[in-house]
Amino acid sequence: MLISKEEFGINWEQDTCSQSWRYSQKMLKLVSRTFALNIQVLPLSLKKPILLAYLFCRMADTLEDDKDMARDEKVRLLEIF
Repeated sequence: MLISKEEFGINWEQDTCSQSWRYSQKMLKLVSRTFALNIQVLPLSLKKPILLAYLFCRMADTLEDDKDMARDEKVRLLEIF
């Protein structure tokens, strides 16, 4: 599954994404199998915050788990996060 910057209105120069909710939903499907299935049954009032919190945690976990990245670089990126 490819991510198209045009599909989601991503502008790297302006750091914007006009279709951020659609992008988040697609990213969830790329990074999770079981959680992506379960979140679909939640009401929208819970679905959005839980989906976004999960993706934020996945980002931090991905940085932390990277075996090739230097510790100082991980710390720097996690501080930005």
